[in-house]
Amino acid sequence: MRAGRFASPADPSAGVPVLLGDLEPSDALASTLALLQWLRSTGERDARVLSVHGGTALPEVRGAAPTRVVYDPRGWTVPRIAQRLHLPRLARLLRSMELRRLMRLRGPVYVADAAAAPLLHRLDPQAGPVVGHHHASADPLDRLAEVDRAVLVSRCDRWISGSPAKTEELVSAGVDVEAIDELPDLLALPEVGSLDENFIATCRGGIAQRCGIPIDAGLVVGVGTIDWWTVPDAFVRVAWEVVRRVEGREVHFLWVAHGASERMLWPLRHDIRHAGLEGRVHVKTGEGHPWQAVAASDVYVSTRLGETTPQGHRDAIVLGRPIVAFADPEQPDALAPHEGRTVPHLDVDAMAEQILDLLAASAPSEDRGRPLSVLPAWFPSVGGPAILERLR
Repeated sequence: MRAGRFASPADPSAGVPVLLGDLEPSDALASTLALLQWLRSTGERDARVLSVHGGTALPEVRGAAPTRVVYDPRGWTVPRIAQRLHLPRLARLLRSMELRRLMRLRGPVYVADAAAAPLLHRLDPQAGPVVGHHHASADPLDRLAEVDRAVLVSRCDRWISGSPAKTEELVSAGVDVEAIDELPDLLALPEVGSLDENFIATCRGGIAQRCGIPIDAGLVVGVGTIDWWTVPDAFVRVAWEVVRRVEGREVHFLWVAHGASERMLWPLRHDIRHAGLEGRVHVKTGEGHPWQAVAASDVYVSTRLGETTPQGHRDAIVLGRPIVAFADPEQPDALAPHEGRTVPHLDVDAMAEQILDLLAASAPSEDRGRPLSVLPAWFPSVGGPAILERLR
């Protein structure tokens, strides 16, 4: 089957359907993308993606598997044309018919995102097994509409949970604990054969050369939204607080917005310039992968202001980089004590103090460390077959 072509839904040989809620970047989507890329590279099994909504990661997902977006405001499907002709009743009827056709599936179905639950209302009764996946960083199930949460629980035959906390969520929602397997979310590190003690230093050297950052400077890295005004972020405010307080060692900040265009980045560059931080706050866009910048960091920061899923935490944990993050006032602490530190939500001063404390603890002459002992199941070559086994 050719990449980019969405085959007949009822053809079980067309590949395992992978259902998603949207295609916005997140650690949970990165885990699914790692699986899709592994499947494509090994030929273990074909897959095809059906997502309720689109997102900025659409090109990357489409590059790994044929992808169809159900509600695409820019698409030219027949229901969308009817809607643009101001025929709402006809548009609803045609959309319903199209969705029933798309969900006329046979064989195993992988619900890689609980937010894809609305699709399950139209899933063919003969499809199965249906395997749901509740990733470690996924949004809580109670954010789903009650009717969608109910169909998710009733229609999924088995579940994969990314953490004990997510297992508790599933059990609270009515899932039989015997139907749940805990597997770590997948983490792909492209272009790296093995993780040795020189690998972090190599990443730092590459980042320093590309971004013009002194090799002996302290480096604080954040990964986030590619459109600076889409999700408010305190990264520049934190950088300003650290730079004005630091004594002695020079500190630089690097914002990773993989895939961003200059149109998306001009507000960020405006903030950097007006804060007087040009030359201290750098922006990384297209080249390489976010994990390379995370590996190069002395401190990884998560400065999100809204209810967006934090990115890069798993990369930082597996690479042994200390994390400082805002606590979510409505959720339990997502970081274990050995993984990083949290500060009160929006407390920029507290975050700056934690960053300075961590930077002071690591002299520039010291070895930047080696990655933590990596759980094999985090890598697609091990975790991928484990997921496939649940789909058989």
